[in-house]
Amino acid sequence: MPTDEANRKYSKAASTVDFNGNGVDDYADIVTGARKDAENHPAYDSDYYQGGDIVVFQHVKHIGVISDKRDKNGTPYVIHNMAQKQRENDYFSFKKHMTVTGHYRFDASKVPQSVLKAWQ
Repeated sequence: MPTDEANRKYSKAASTVDFNGNGVDDYADIVTGARKDAENHPAYDSDYYQGGDIVVFQHVKHIGVISDKRDKNGTPYVIHNMAQKQRENDYFSFKKHMTVTGHYRFDASKVPQSVLKAWQ
């Protein structure tokens, strides 16, 4: 466990923004939220994914985006590039596939409008 001195020394990144107005800077809010989620030991199953979610496989080995399509069993397709012919496929139903180690959902309603840029 790092000491308080070590934490102070390496805690130079701090946000000047408190978007939700709770008195805690945004970086600290992110860390707190990540810890809470990790303590819950989330299981990633096919019911947990809506289209557009970002998934990371085996920490940093691979990344994909969840499709809005599902196979006949309800398993979501993944849009990704691993040199396969079909870039959008039912990757989760393959006998061998990498483990999901990260799952992210972008919520534009929580981002200031001045930061968002329209897709062109």
